[in-house]
Amino acid sequence: MRPCQRQAECFFRTPPWCFPKTRPKREASSLAQIEPPAYLSNPMEEVDIIGSGCRFPPAFDKPSQSVVLSSGTRNVAESLEIIVNTRLGERILRSTFGSETHELLFKPFNGNVRTYLQSALKDNIEDNEPRLTIDDLQITQPNPQEGRLEIAIQFTVISTNESDNLVLPYYLPDTQ
Repeated sequence: MRPCQRQAECFFRTPPWCFPKTRPKREASSLAQIEPPAYLSNPMEEVDIIGSGCRFPPAFDKPSQSVVLSSGTRNVAESLEIIVNTRLGERILRSTFGSETHELLFKPFNGNVRTYLQSALKDNIEDNEPRLTIDDLQITQPNPQEGRLEIAIQFTVISTNESDNLVLPYYLPDTQ
């Protein structure tokens, strides 16, 4: 075996002396062991696209020594809580992930701020959570002296058509 001396010729067509003759061959049995994904084997079967992930806030199971996972509608609700509590630009590679609740903390809570916050939250959730549609989003302040907002979100999971609601208490700084 000699190295290729005619590089221009090898560029356009490959002469046999450019490759070693003892190339390892693949066995056909190793290729036959690969199974297709579940959605290809039975296209009429419902595929779980909601998924599962680490529970929020993170928790650990002592007997099995593993991370507690959440799935289904609970996983989607935890994702909503993460979106509401994350500032815009806080995630390095996803600068549009999060919401604008932190920027409006020190504004007087009147009708204009409430309407703006409702529309901004709805837009942020729709941009960052493709698994659901928002049916209703209400922001109320039960007791102004308490310094707490309640964000009530009614949503429908698209893949399962399940409706659920989530009420997040949002405390203003130095009032917890």
